[in-house]
Amino acid sequence: MTGIERQRRELASITDRTNVIEGKKRFKLQAVLEKYFTAEEGDNLIIGHTYVKVCDGSNPLSYMDIYVDQDYEFAGPKEYTQLSLRYPGTGSSDVSQDILQRLERQAHYTRLALDFQDDILAEMNQIEGEYYIKVQEVWDEYKAS
Repeated sequence: MTGIERQRRELASITDRTNVIEGKKRFKLQAVLEKYFTAEEGDNLIIGHTYVKVCDGSNPLSYMDIYVDQDYEFAGPKEYTQLSLRYPGTGSSDVSQDILQRLERQAHYTRLALDFQDDILAEMNQIEGEYYIKVQEVWDEYKAS
């Protein structure tokens, strides 16, 4: 095996190992958001590792999005800094009972975001720090070989 083939094999191994770590991290981050955000009656939540999309019933278009903002410097782990709320257009300007109910539900999710933002960020930053250490260990093993 040539030196280049050996390096390619080692790089593939590192990539595979870090992808496994990344997948576990994303699952843990998503679990944090699932713990704090539960759907109100009539809503469907689409939760990823850094976002919550609030949808009305089975409609896949969200009427409210909650994002976890992050700061990233190449020399260290990402840091989750705040929750951002976005309200995509609903396509209707009619004043109706449905809009009032939607605004009440938005207030519920906004209250959750405000009440638990510090807890959510602390848990997510802890997970990110653990992930960073595990990835560094993989690279340190590579450097040592």
